[in-house]
Amino acid sequence: MKVYILIGLLGSGKSTESKRLASLNDSFIINVDSLRQMLYGKYNFIQEDENIIETLFNRILFQLLIKSDKDIIIDESNYILTKQSRKQLVETILEIKNTEIIYVICPDQEKNLERRLEKNKGLSDDIWISVNERMKNEYEEITEEECSELKVKKQFKVDLDITR
Repeated sequence: MKVYILIGLLGSGKSTESKRLASLNDSFIINVDSLRQMLYGKYNFIQEDENIIETLFNRILFQLLIKSDKDIIIDESNYILTKQSRKQLVETILEIKNTEIIYVICPDQEKNLERRLEKNKGLSDDIWISVNERMKNEYEEITEEECSELKVKKQFKVDLDITR
């Protein structure tokens, strides 16, 4: 079993890459955007409800770690922007199951925010722009030291062409 943690800002190709990875093997994708859609009937980011979303995310992850041997793909950046939050996630995973953890780093490309705004015309551009700015301000780059300290066995970058 492996756990892939996709890391990148809004529109950086995390969901596209998670689908590609899932097509290569039999694996589960935990996508927080899907949880939001399930709760609200459409994608909606409501700051006050993020604790509920995070709790759902954690419960699903814990159940998959305990009950399954399939690979798990975590398609979420909001909760893993900082080194401390990634450390907490990795340590929690390893407490439950000793498994290989792989960071998949999706590049931040400004054109991707524009693509995301175009794709989600029903939502306020201001919401996307403010969430993207907050994420950019909070995001801490992943270093080799972090990977070594957390015993993340592999790190690779993905250069996605998601304009297809």
